[in-house]
Formats: sequence, C-alpha cells, structure tokens
Amino acid sequence: MQKVLVPPVANASLESELRARLRHVGDPSAPLDPVEQLAVHYAPRTPLHLLPGPESLPRDATCVGLIGVFASPAEAAEASATVGKRYGVPVVLRALTERGDLEEAARNLFTLLRELDAGDVPIILAAPPGGNEGLALALADRLRRAAR
Repeated sequence: MQKVLVPPVANASLESELRARLRHVGDPSAPLDPVEQLAVHYAPRTPLHLLPGPESLPRDATCVGLIGVFASPAEAAEASATVGKRYGVPVVLRALTERGDLEEAARNLFTLLRELDAGDVPIILAAPPGGNEGLALALADRLRRAAR
C-alpha cells in the first residue's frame, strides 16, 4: 500500500475526512467508518448547486455566489464572467485557490463556504476541482454532498 501524506488543514473535521478518504483510496479494501459513508455532510443554508448550475435563478436574485478551485486568477475571473453573463447578475466570487493548490483549497473550503452562506447571496454555485483522486476527489465529494 502506498503511503499518502496529508498536510494539516485548518478545519479538523475536513482533515479527518480527507485522511480517511485518502487511506481508502490507498487501500480500497479498507472499510470506511459509518460517518464517512453519510450521503450528506455540512451544507450551507443557502442553496448550493454544482456548475453549470440551475437553469434559472430565484426571481428575487440580485446576485449569485461562486466558490471554486481555479488554476489562476484569470481562470477565476473567466468563470465569474461566464456565470454573470449566463444569469445577468453580479457574481460574488470566493476562490478556494487561484493557483490550483488543492491543499490551500481544502484549508479554505469551510471558511469561504460559510462566508458566502452568511452573505446576501440567494444561491451558491460551486466549481469543484478536476481529478478523481486524493484531495481533488475529497473536495469534489464535499461540494457534491453540500449541493441540493
């Protein structure tokens, strides 16, 4: 079995889940704890949708939140512009990372998600990272579980 190192992250709950999931990725025969098998984990009160998002926004929406993992500031700006153009409203952008740094994204996930949830956005759109292993998989899974 390949040993996977996970750096400490700011949120102990996320760190625990990431470590457990990475153990499972390294050894698929290892059982997951029942908590790690829950279909839903933390979800904001504000509806969250994975991109491309819903067909339309709620009628009273004057803006939309966007949270995601981006490879560069230009990619973040492009995603924000695309969402703004699609829905015709301003976008409140919270980049988990603008460097493609998944460790940074993991550290920022709950802080920025809660920040959007506490704001005035009626809906949050999420751009999960690409990739099917390690932190990319864990981050995408957390966003998917938070989505409604």
